[in-house]
Amino acid sequence: MNLLGILMFYGYYSNSNPFRKENLVIPSQIFSLISASLFFLYGLQCVFSQKMVAEFNRYRLGKFRKLVGVLEIMGAFGQLVGFWIPGVLILASGGLALLMICGVWARLRIRDPWFSFLPAILLGLINAAVVWLSLI
Repeated sequence: MNLLGILMFYGYYSNSNPFRKENLVIPSQIFSLISASLFFLYGLQCVFSQKMVAEFNRYRLGKFRKLVGVLEIMGAFGQLVGFWIPGVLILASGGLALLMICGVWARLRIRDPWFSFLPAILLGLINAAVVWLSLI
C-alpha cells in the first residue's frame, strides 16, 4: 500500500478536496513543532552564546541580539500554545515569519553569500505556511 492509500485509510486525506481543513491539520501541526523546536534552540543561543555576540556584531545588530533571542523563544512557546488557542498560533507564526524576513534583510545588507540565507528563508516559509494553513 502506498502513502496515499495509508493516509486515505486512516482518514487523513480525501480524494474530493485535498485542501479541506481536516486534511491540513496534521501538516500544520508538524510544521509548528519543527518551527517551535528550532526557534527555541536558536533563541537560547541568541541569549546565552558568546558565538552569537560576534555574529550579531557582524550583522551590525549587536544591541538587538537578546531581543531577537527572547522574541524567538516567545514565538516558539506561542506556537505550542497555538495548539489549543489558534489565534496565538497565527500571531506567533506570523511574527516569526516577519523575524525571518528581517534576518534575510540583515544578511543581504552585509552581503553574505546566498546559501547563508537558506535557513531564514526556509523557516520563514514554514511559518508562512503555518499561518496560511491556520487561516483556511
